[in-house]
Amino acid sequence: MHLNFFEDGKLGKTGICYHGHFEDNYLSWVLDAKIHLRANGLGKTIVDGSDALPEENAKAMIFLCRHIHEALKNEYVVVDEPLVMWKALCERYNHQKTVTLPRARYEWTHLRFQDFKSVLVQLSNAQNHLPDETMW
Repeated sequence: MHLNFFEDGKLGKTGICYHGHFEDNYLSWVLDAKIHLRANGLGKTIVDGSDALPEENAKAMIFLCRHIHEALKNEYVVVDEPLVMWKALCERYNHQKTVTLPRARYEWTHLRFQDFKSVLVQLSNAQNHLPDETMW
């Protein structure tokens, strides 16, 4: 059984929407969450030794809690600091960097066209529609 890391189909004001299982989207979520927090002046709330105000921490916690799966919300219900939650999630899921990234790189480098003949036909057709070099 897979635990969905993020609520399926959840799309808030941030525009962040994730479907599927955590192993498919955790790394994207981390990047999007960092960008969102920084854009809203809350990036320091997930950094060690920061001077974040209580109001900033509360806003960051609201964002983080709105964008994780209900099961994880229940698991981290006693956490009230965004840095503590961030570190807990990173500790729990950062191993995906060693699993997902190498797999994606391997798949990209070994990408093959399933229908090579139709690709050649498409390229040929595209070249026929390009302007003649003598026009330039």
